[in-house]
Amino acid sequence: MKSLLTILAVSLLSCALCAAQGADTQHAIDEPRADVKNPVFRVGGGVAAPKPKSTPDPDLTKEQRESLKNPERQGKVILRMIIDRDGYPRNVKVDKTLAPDLDQKALEAVRKWRFDPATKDGMPVAVQISVEVNFRPY
Repeated sequence: MKSLLTILAVSLLSCALCAAQGADTQHAIDEPRADVKNPVFRVGGGVAAPKPKSTPDPDLTKEQRESLKNPERQGKVILRMIIDRDGYPRNVKVDKTLAPDLDQKALEAVRKWRFDPATKDGMPVAVQISVEVNFRPY
């Protein structure tokens, strides 16, 4: 039991030291799709952000567009995703909800987005990012 606690303490200390030095951006994110050959990084610390190439707006129904006149329906949905090495969004999840129907429209739109991939040392890499999809009347 003592050796397990020692290993855990050393592991936590190592992570704390990395965070204090700002090195946590270099570590791969623990994601089910990440592996040794294809780690998922965070932007920063030598990892350049992906650049949007195509970001189509959500395809709202007439009723949904009309509903945005109500200030309570206006706002943003925040989505978290992985942009893979080919520039495609993967594992898209809602981090901040607005309304179930608008959340769904945001998810559908972002899954169609395309990016120039993030890079590390000049090579494309997968990164985890968050994006906002704003819903306002136009």
